[in-house]
Amino acid sequence: MLTKNESRKTKHVLHSITYGSTVYQDFSSIFSSFISTHSHSKQFKHKNHTQPSSMAKHNNNNNIIMFPFMAQGHLIPFLSLSLQLEQKGYKITFINTPLNVANLRRTLPPYSTIRFVEIPFNPTDHNLPPNCENTDTLPPNRIYDLLVASTALQPAFQNILNDLVAAETPPFCVVADFFFGWSAAVSHKFGICHVIFSGSSGFGLACYFSSWINLPHKNSENGEFMLPDFKEAGKLQVTQLTPSLVAATGVDPWSKFQKKNLPEWAEADGFLFNTIEKLDEVGLSYFRRKFGRPVWAVGPINLPVSSGGSPTRKNGMF
Repeated sequence: MLTKNESRKTKHVLHSITYGSTVYQDFSSIFSSFISTHSHSKQFKHKNHTQPSSMAKHNNNNNIIMFPFMAQGHLIPFLSLSLQLEQKGYKITFINTPLNVANLRRTLPPYSTIRFVEIPFNPTDHNLPPNCENTDTLPPNRIYDLLVASTALQPAFQNILNDLVAAETPPFCVVADFFFGWSAAVSHKFGICHVIFSGSSGFGLACYFSSWINLPHKNSENGEFMLPDFKEAGKLQVTQLTPSLVAATGVDPWSKFQKKNLPEWAEADGFLFNTIEKLDEVGLSYFRRKFGRPVWAVGPINLPVSSGGSPTRKNGMF
């Protein structure tokens, strides 16, 4: 039970969020501040960055690339962020596989000018059933196969960025999924800022990251464990973990994917979370400490009420 002081503090925070005080800041202002500050910082100047001669064009460019993983829990937050950034004057280029693009396009409100770009993907080339381009179309035991197949998008993603740069319309920022850790290195080849966006909280993703990197639950004898680099999370239960994480040994397929993907987050120029700073300080602090990159809470992000439709099963999507 909350103490009186804790209860009053909780009510204050929730009241502030509801009525739009400084606790719930305009996320586009936060995003703009993040880009303008970080794109000129020393952290952005990675040793592998290519600084093309057309880099100056980025300064007059407000085009943002959005690149989510092919799952509803990823596509929807990315689309929501895209629509709200668009309303603030940004040009949005949304990259995804053909079937996802076709379905997402149907949900756009009539005023939207979001540009969709199809990235080539043939599921059967990866031993997936035809037309399976989203986790919604696969049983749980095949989601890993789609995850691995998504790494094959790297050459096509590089080609898309190359075409945009060649056409003198380079994006000034790539906002990519946390499953696409490899996209940071590709973005940096063109001198483009790269940030990871998570549709969930910093705390939840911090637990996810630390659990996969350290696998501390493997040493648990009573079903409880602590995260060695995130002790603020307290005691966790093995029953709270996903089946793939419970079964992880460090050499299984899921572990091999995560050992490759998660360290690549360190190449990102920053992190965006669909969360609120005052409610997620512990989780956000973990990422600031772990990666030494700017971390911003830009939530809560919701689909605009004027949207043409919610991208869910009920209106024929997936």
